[in-house]
Amino acid sequence: MSLRIRTEGPALIIDFAGAVDQHAEERYLRHRDWRQGLGDGRRTLILNFSEMSFIHSTGITMLVRLAQYGEEGQYQTFAYGLSEQYHKLFRLIGLTQHMMIYPDEYTLMRRLKSLEDIS
Repeated sequence: MSLRIRTEGPALIIDFAGAVDQHAEERYLRHRDWRQGLGDGRRTLILNFSEMSFIHSTGITMLVRLAQYGEEGQYQTFAYGLSEQYHKLFRLIGLTQHMMIYPDEYTLMRRLKSLEDIS
Protein backbone atom coordinates (compact mmCIF):
# COMPACT_ATOMS: atom_id res chain seq x y z
CA MET A 1 0.00 0.00 0.00
CA SER A 2 1.28 3.42 -0.83
CA LEU A 3 -0.22 6.82 -0.41
CA ARG A 4 0.73 10.22 -1.75
CA ILE A 5 -0.65 13.55 -0.55
CA ARG A 6 -0.55 16.43 -3.02
CA THR A 7 -2.23 19.76 -3.62
CA GLU A 8 -4.04 20.97 -6.71
CA GLY A 9 -5.26 24.54 -6.46
CA PRO A 10 -7.58 24.79 -3.44
CA ALA A 11 -7.73 21.00 -2.96
CA LEU A 12 -5.74 18.48 -0.96
CA ILE A 13 -5.60 15.16 -2.85
CA ILE A 14 -4.78 11.77 -1.38
CA ASP A 15 -3.71 9.21 -4.01
CA PHE A 16 -4.19 5.65 -2.76
CA ALA A 17 -2.35 2.77 -4.47
CA GLY A 18 -2.62 -0.90 -3.65
CA ALA A 19 -4.71 -2.10 -0.71
CA VAL A 20 -6.25 0.49 1.61
CA ASP A 21 -5.94 -0.91 5.12
CA GLN A 22 -5.01 0.03 8.68
CA HIS A 23 -1.45 0.74 7.53
CA ALA A 24 -2.70 3.74 5.54
CA GLU A 25 -3.95 5.35 8.72
CA GLU A 26 -1.00 4.28 10.84
CA ARG A 27 1.67 5.41 8.37
CA TYR A 28 0.18 8.49 6.82
CA LEU A 29 -3.09 9.80 8.13
CA ARG A 30 -2.30 9.95 11.84
CA HIS A 31 0.28 12.68 11.20
CA ARG A 32 -2.46 15.28 10.90
CA ASP A 33 -5.54 16.12 12.95
CA TRP A 34 -8.10 16.00 10.15
CA ARG A 35 -10.75 17.47 12.46
CA GLN A 36 -8.76 20.73 12.44
CA GLY A 37 -9.11 21.14 8.68
CA LEU A 38 -6.79 20.75 5.72
CA GLY A 39 -4.56 23.76 6.31
CA ASP A 40 -3.72 26.71 4.09
CA GLY A 41 -7.39 27.64 3.82
CA ARG A 42 -8.21 24.53 1.78
CA ARG A 43 -11.82 23.39 1.91
CA THR A 44 -11.70 20.41 -0.46
CA LEU A 45 -10.36 16.90 0.20
CA ILE A 46 -10.17 14.58 -2.80
CA LEU A 47 -9.61 10.85 -2.44
CA ASN A 48 -8.14 9.22 -5.56
CA PHE A 49 -8.85 5.49 -5.74
CA SER A 50 -7.86 4.94 -9.39
CA GLU A 51 -4.75 2.90 -8.43
CA MET A 52 -6.37 1.13 -5.48
CA SER A 53 -6.64 -2.65 -5.64
CA PHE A 54 -8.62 -3.48 -2.49
CA ILE A 55 -10.14 -1.83 0.59
CA HIS A 56 -9.97 -3.84 3.80
CA SER A 57 -12.65 -3.35 6.46
CA THR A 58 -10.15 -1.37 8.54
CA GLY A 59 -9.58 0.85 5.51
CA ILE A 60 -13.33 1.43 5.21
CA THR A 61 -13.46 2.46 8.87
CA MET A 62 -10.61 4.90 8.31
CA LEU A 63 -12.35 6.39 5.25
CA VAL A 64 -15.62 6.83 7.16
CA ARG A 65 -13.77 8.69 9.92
CA LEU A 66 -11.84 10.80 7.44
CA ALA A 67 -15.03 11.83 5.62
CA GLN A 68 -16.87 12.56 8.88
CA TYR A 69 -13.99 14.72 10.11
CA GLY A 70 -14.75 17.04 7.20
CA GLU A 71 -17.76 18.39 9.06
CA GLU A 72 -15.62 19.36 12.05
CA GLY A 73 -12.74 20.56 9.88
CA GLN A 74 -15.08 22.48 7.58
CA TYR A 75 -14.05 20.81 4.35
CA GLN A 76 -15.89 18.78 1.74
CA THR A 77 -14.75 15.32 0.71
CA PHE A 78 -14.88 14.02 -2.86
CA ALA A 79 -13.68 10.76 -4.39
CA TYR A 80 -12.96 9.39 -7.83
CA GLY A 81 -11.59 6.27 -9.47
CA LEU A 82 -13.79 3.76 -7.65
CA SER A 83 -14.87 0.57 -9.34
CA GLU A 84 -18.62 0.03 -9.64
CA GLN A 85 -18.37 -2.57 -6.86
CA TYR A 86 -16.82 -0.08 -4.41
CA HIS A 87 -19.15 2.70 -5.51
CA LYS A 88 -22.08 0.44 -4.54
CA LEU A 89 -20.39 -0.49 -1.25
CA PHE A 90 -19.83 3.19 -0.39
CA ARG A 91 -23.55 3.85 -1.02
CA LEU A 92 -24.57 0.82 1.04
CA ILE A 93 -22.54 1.79 4.11
CA GLY A 94 -23.49 5.46 3.91
CA LEU A 95 -20.16 6.93 2.84
CA THR A 96 -21.89 8.81 0.03
CA GLN A 97 -23.64 10.89 2.69
CA HIS A 98 -20.23 12.36 3.49
CA MET A 99 -18.62 12.49 0.05
CA MET A 100 -19.53 12.99 -3.57
CA ILE A 101 -18.14 10.39 -5.98
CA TYR A 102 -17.02 11.12 -9.55
CA PRO A 103 -15.71 8.77 -12.24
CA ASP A 104 -12.37 10.52 -12.78
CA GLU A 105 -10.21 13.47 -11.75
CA TYR A 106 -11.03 15.51 -14.86
CA THR A 107 -14.79 15.35 -14.25
CA LEU A 108 -14.36 16.15 -10.57
CA MET A 109 -12.07 19.11 -11.20
CA ARG A 110 -14.49 20.52 -13.80
CA ARG A 111 -17.30 20.27 -11.25
CA LEU A 112 -15.24 22.02 -8.58
CA LYS A 113 -14.32 24.75 -11.08
CA SER A 114 -18.00 25.30 -11.93
CA LEU A 115 -18.82 25.60 -8.21
CA GLU A 116 -16.06 28.21 -7.83
CA ASP A 117 -17.49 30.18 -10.75
CA ILE A 118 -20.94 30.23 -9.12
CA SER A 119 -19.72 31.61 -5.78
